[in-house]
Amino acid sequence: MIDDTLPELLQTIEAELGYAAMLKFAHAFGGQRIYIPEKPGPESPITKQLGQELAEKLCKLLGRGDITVPLGPTGNQARFRIALAKRIAEGGSNNEIARDLHCHEVTVRRTKGKLGLGGPDPRQVDLFDKVK
Repeated sequence: MIDDTLPELLQTIEAELGYAAMLKFAHAFGGQRIYIPEKPGPESPITKQLGQELAEKLCKLLGRGDITVPLGPTGNQARFRIALAKRIAEGGSNNEIARDLHCHEVTVRRTKGKLGLGGPDPRQVDLFDKVK
């Protein structure tokens, strides 16, 4: 199953060569502008990082030329979102999670809302409940 949240280039690699190959490529070159040779030699940076077999498959798939490789799941934001979702699933207050992940409490609260886990804190009294 292709991760449709990935940038198009990484989706293409995942579809043709698999998730592991895409992840290895993004980890090695994410955020960089690189040259894709027609046929990578043993001294090519792609070959050195990925091995001859995968380098050849990538070069054939992507075609010759300069490209900027997206970070995809190897970027800091992606790793933070994964850590935040995991920490929310483990439980704890918004402040505890914010402290543990060195982020803002509002980020935790908004993420919980997006995940459908928001709502009032059960420890808080509803001020409008008294008015009804």
